[in-house]
Amino acid sequence: MILALLTMLVSWSGFATETNSDSRELPVKFGFTRSMFVDLNEGDTRAAVKSYSILLASKDDLAVSDSPGVLENAAAVAAAFTSGTADIISLTSTEFLSLPDGLVHPRMISAAVGGTYFEQYVLLARNDSGIKTIADLQNKRLLIYGSLRGSLSPIWLDVLLATNGFAEAKDFFGSVTPVNKPSRTVLPVFFQQADACIVTRTGFEVLSEMNPQVTKQMKIIATSPQLIPTVTCFRAGISPRALERIIHAVVSAQHTVAGQQVLTIFQSDGIAEIRTEQIESVRELIATQARLRHPSAKTVDTVQ
Repeated sequence: MILALLTMLVSWSGFATETNSDSRELPVKFGFTRSMFVDLNEGDTRAAVKSYSILLASKDDLAVSDSPGVLENAAAVAAAFTSGTADIISLTSTEFLSLPDGLVHPRMISAAVGGTYFEQYVLLARNDSGIKTIADLQNKRLLIYGSLRGSLSPIWLDVLLATNGFAEAKDFFGSVTPVNKPSRTVLPVFFQQADACIVTRTGFEVLSEMNPQVTKQMKIIATSPQLIPTVTCFRAGISPRALERIIHAVVSAQHTVAGQQVLTIFQSDGIAEIRTEQIESVRELIATQARLRHPSAKTVDTVQ
């Protein structure tokens, strides 16, 4: 469900092939942060990306780079962009927002789930639980969807708690348990094995379609802003021609049979260019958390 991965996956394959079709251009170098593998086996992911790249290369007679780089964190991303050892990198939004100003090109791409590039989180409880607000969850059992698509939910939860004057989640709840699937997050609450849960709205809606009783028995206690959890960004100094060809390759690849197969593997249904301002809701969320929890700290600490 960490479908954001596929953003990079398809883009890697697309850009790695397209930009090499002109021998006068240097190969486009791509990478992704390790945090993008939270839901996927790294070896399987590499194999899928390589296979897709080779398929495109054989079809269009394009040169292919088959060694995508794994970067440990935002500091490594900053170093790679600064040194020119990477031209395009997929990473979480929090990692992206910690990069120094001027390092990243304003154009970027992202993956869609359920036809939208945004994710929204919902805090759920049973209708008959007596739980009406976040205050009613003190010392209760919380399950939280701990995937890449859910990577911003802990920050949102902390803002929700701080706004209401409560301690951090580890001190407020009786227990907080991360879960890797929406069904394993919601159904224990439905069956009264946990008190509340946080899951993506998309995941909740899919479960509700499969089991209408979920909708009847569950209620939304709180809802997050719309957030984009992951992005694929470009080095600021990348050539305009290479950038256009990369974006074209990424967007067009999803319409091929091979592209659809990769999208399915990574549980996504589309890829498109997004605007820089669309990620501002994430910056605002992080800034709000910093203001509430650490008033003297900077809103978003950038990598030096």
